[in-house]
Amino acid sequence: MLAVDLSTIAQHDAGTGIQRVVRSLWEQLRQATLPGFELVAVAATVKGGYRRADLSDGGIALPDPKQPLVELQSGDIFLGLDLAAHRLWRHRRQVARWQRHGASIAMVIYDILPLRRPDWFPPSTARHFGRWIRIIERHCDTALCISQSVSVDLDDVLRTRRSKRRPVIRHALLPLSGDCSATSSVTGQRH
Repeated sequence: MLAVDLSTIAQHDAGTGIQRVVRSLWEQLRQATLPGFELVAVAATVKGGYRRADLSDGGIALPDPKQPLVELQSGDIFLGLDLAAHRLWRHRRQVARWQRHGASIAMVIYDILPLRRPDWFPPSTARHFGRWIRIIERHCDTALCISQSVSVDLDDVLRTRRSKRRPVIRHALLPLSGDCSATSSVTGQRH
């Protein structure tokens, strides 16, 4: 299973730059052939963990809270495509359980500016990003960075925080300039 986090869009699609990217990449994934993977849109609310998102009306909506939580195991991947830092932290136990069961955790890293310059953001944003980076430190296997500079910044933050898992977090570039459908490959590197 490839479980793709669409939490923020499912709650409210404000049409921000990141949300446009999330929608575009989600559409590319839906059209792609992914041998051996079931593509599943997932979303979490503040109170409820990750469940299958509601795609019934052609859009993306929050899941029915009566649905079972998504359980991932060895060979499955959680892709943190949406920037849902506060939800991810609230459901860190679910993410930790997936990792213990052998699932891989991949996160798209759009920016880490709220970690570098918290004084430029509302206190809640800096607080959410502080918690989000702890999830990256503890559980992320692959950081899909949108640029080389974001990759370097992430590595600097992890080094400054003396992250023990820093050497095992694979950095891959997912350049987001131009037409998303023209992106044919992701290159990986370790820091």
